[in-house]
Amino acid sequence: MSIAGRAVGFKDASIRSKSVYGRCGIRPGDVWTAINGHSLATPEDALKFYQSLRHSNQLEIELLRDDAPIKVHIAVSDGD
Repeated sequence: MSIAGRAVGFKDASIRSKSVYGRCGIRPGDVWTAINGHSLATPEDALKFYQSLRHSNQLEIELLRDDAPIKVHIAVSDGD
């Protein structure tokens, strides 16, 4: 997604209400702009950054919803 010709994030219309992200409050159509402070101008940026997230115990996802910034915090468990 771009604002004034500058890529600022990507919109994910496939979020389902019962998914992990949906249960954390992320909605279809939210624009993902950053994770843990790292800019996500494109879905490809997210894929590149994904590998480093494997060792994170907390995620801070920055979104735009109806042009308003929102932060979602997610605690990550390794399943133990």
